[in-house]
This record gives sequence, structure tokens and C-alpha cells, in this order.
Amino acid sequence: MGLPFLTGFYSKDVIIEVSSLSLNISTLMSLYLATLSVFGTAYYSTRLLIFVFFNNTMIMVNPKIIKESNYFTLFVLMLLAVLSLFVGYLFKDFFLYNNSDI
Repeated sequence: MGLPFLTGFYSKDVIIEVSSLSLNISTLMSLYLATLSVFGTAYYSTRLLIFVFFNNTMIMVNPKIIKESNYFTLFVLMLLAVLSLFVGYLFKDFFLYNNSDI
């Protein structure tokens, strides 16, 4: 789900904006597909959040088989999360351009 000031928000936004500028059949089809994918992403992201945090299931799990990822994987995931925040915030002016400049 593309949230403001994160890189996922701007990448989807720019694709939809650029595809809406032209009115030929291929760009209109890409506009419809991009809009559909945005709604699909929002749907499964919201469904995942509800399932993980608000679902009251009684699943019995053996705690001995649950293990954390190794430190390299955790480091890479944390690095990507931090870069997503900083790059999204620092380059927001690049992504949010004025349509009159085109």
C-alpha cells in the first residue's frame, strides 16, 4: 500500500499520472491496469493487517519450530525500510512535479 512520503506511493502515483496524460488506447489500458493494481494492493495489504493484528484465531503452534531470520536478512530489511523512508521524503519534490512543467 503506497503511503505518502514512502517510495511506493510516488512510484505508483507517477505511473498513473503519466498514463493519464495521453488519450490513446495503450495508455488508457495502462491507466486502467495501474488503477486496478493500486486497488488490489490496498485490498490485500489491508486484509493482511486485519488478519495479523485483529484476527482472534486459536492456532496452536509449536514454539520450538519458530525461528527468527538470520542477522544478514534482518539487516537488509531494516536498511530497505530506512532507505524507503529517507528516499521517499528527500525526493518528494522530484516525484510531485507540477503538470504545467510537462
